[in-house]
Amino acid sequence: MEDTIRVLHVDDDPGFADLTATYLVRECESMVVDTAANAEEAMQRLNLNTYDCVVSDYNMPGTDGISLLRTVKSEFEHLPFILFTGRGSEEVASKAISAGVTDYLQKSSGSEQYTLLANRIENAVSQAQSRQKLEIQRNQLEALHHATGELIECDSTQEIADRLVGAAEDILGFSIVVVRLYDADAGGLVPIAGSDSVSEKLPERDVFTPEGGSLNWQAYETGAVRVYDDIEELAFAADQDTGLRSLLHVPLDEYGTIAVGETTSSAFDETDVFSTRILATAGKTALRAQERESTLRSERDRIERQNDRLNEFATVLSHDLRSPLTVAHGRLELVQEEYDSDNIDAALNAIDRMNTLVDDLLRLAKEPDPDVELRSVSLASVARDCWGTVSVPEATLSIESDQTIDAEPSRLRQLLENLFRNSVEHSSTGNRAKPDDAVKHGATAHRTQPSQADEGARVSIDVRVGGLSDGGFFVEDSGPGIAPDERTDVLEMGYSTSPDNTGFGLAIVKDIATEHGWEMQITESTAGGARFEFV
Repeated sequence: MEDTIRVLHVDDDPGFADLTATYLVRECESMVVDTAANAEEAMQRLNLNTYDCVVSDYNMPGTDGISLLRTVKSEFEHLPFILFTGRGSEEVASKAISAGVTDYLQKSSGSEQYTLLANRIENAVSQAQSRQKLEIQRNQLEALHHATGELIECDSTQEIADRLVGAAEDILGFSIVVVRLYDADAGGLVPIAGSDSVSEKLPERDVFTPEGGSLNWQAYETGAVRVYDDIEELAFAADQDTGLRSLLHVPLDEYGTIAVGETTSSAFDETDVFSTRILATAGKTALRAQERESTLRSERDRIERQNDRLNEFATVLSHDLRSPLTVAHGRLELVQEEYDSDNIDAALNAIDRMNTLVDDLLRLAKEPDPDVELRSVSLASVARDCWGTVSVPEATLSIESDQTIDAEPSRLRQLLENLFRNSVEHSSTGNRAKPDDAVKHGATAHRTQPSQADEGARVSIDVRVGGLSDGGFFVEDSGPGIAPDERTDVLEMGYSTSPDNTGFGLAIVKDIATEHGWEMQITESTAGGARFEFV
């Protein structure tokens, strides 16, 4: 409660009004009592001065106490009003309560009535001030909530600092506000934004450093809120002899501080500290979001530059490298018509391998497309077509599903071809399937003829394609499988356990699955080989 309580006593008996004022001041030295003889004079005083409480008689000529109460409540809604009357009755009390009276007290003989009246006034004013503070705090919290949204939408650190200062002035009612942020290059807290009164009240200081011993730096370093009721009583403070008396420092974590000052001592109460901490929390959230956005921008710029280089790389692959390979392949085929040599076959195989490598690199150089156009396609039909391009006599394909899936047909084809090729190329000496098995369920009969070296190394392998209960599908084989500790590595670009492979096939499979929004999992097949599931 404030130190001074200003009371307006309305009574048509001047002698009683003066006596009441005398006793009230004697009971409570902090009271200042003005008197008015009637309702009209009372309203004049209320319009000219600020009062904490009105005490009024009921039975007065002209406008009575109840009518005055209604008028006061209509213009000064939260002003306490005590009806102090010699004419007490249940009817008067009922009307007073209906009109919104704060308290009702009947006059009596003896000085005890003034003691009681003084206590009622103090209680009424205290409760009114508490309600007023709660209302102010509620309004501040609503305004701070709105300010938090505005802080998050700021486009720069400078704008955040400016908004913090503005909120401290406009919402919390502070007069001297400075936001300082830590700058590693400057080696301390640099003033980023301040209220207009800062330049009028305080000397210019660029940086608060650890060596300077400033109160501001202490709050930043400890991360603790600091309140100083009177800096003139301290051994040292940077703002001594400037007219500044009260200081409030609230840290912004690793970012900096909000410093608030006033020219009166003991200016900050618990509500001020609470509200400023809320504002600081909003500021920290905004600064953290701004930091993340800056990092994301840098990363986006880096990715864009990387994509530009990849596009240039893809251009070189698709034209500058593929063209001479095509010419070399054609020339060797002409030579092969004249000469029969294993060396020519080996050279042609090497060129074919180079073309496969170019195709894989071109596929990897393209960003996954999040907007692929999906169509309902037959998994079995696409699988049969793909098998015709990669199969060998020692391998069989079993298709165990007639389901349709939503996929981009060309991407799905690339995915299956890479999985089939992976199964065929990684077949080992383990005999897990009969070499004379045909492709089941209508698989094509087309085969790529292996070289003599391949015939000596390859063994039979069975590849299976089927559906999953949740609508996904799988591809598995009877090959050597993939060890659990390698199932993450095999999806990385360039990883391969064979020197003859590019190591790009499964990385391409992963990209295609990502484009479709499928989750890809590598497990062990029923025959102990590799199993790839897509959900």
